[in-house]
Amino acid sequence: MDYNDFDYQWQNAAGQVFDASNGNATDSGYDSDKTLNSGTLRAGQEAVGYVWFDVAPGTGYINYVPGAQAALAGWKVAVK
Repeated sequence: MDYNDFDYQWQNAAGQVFDASNGNATDSGYDSDKTLNSGTLRAGQEAVGYVWFDVAPGTGYINYVPGAQAALAGWKVAVK
């Protein structure tokens, strides 16, 4: 399975969608050594890293959208 940080999007309560590269995400608190890289995983492997978003406080979803297709998974989160 191929992966990279662009496979994730933030969706706010109003339904607006933001990519990880939106706004100042790569400038504010960004640590390139900890960012999720890209690659290919085989069965039993895992990848670890941060995906950064520049979004306003509130409740929304981080969606996994591989290859800019439909979301395959989503996690409800609150941003303070």
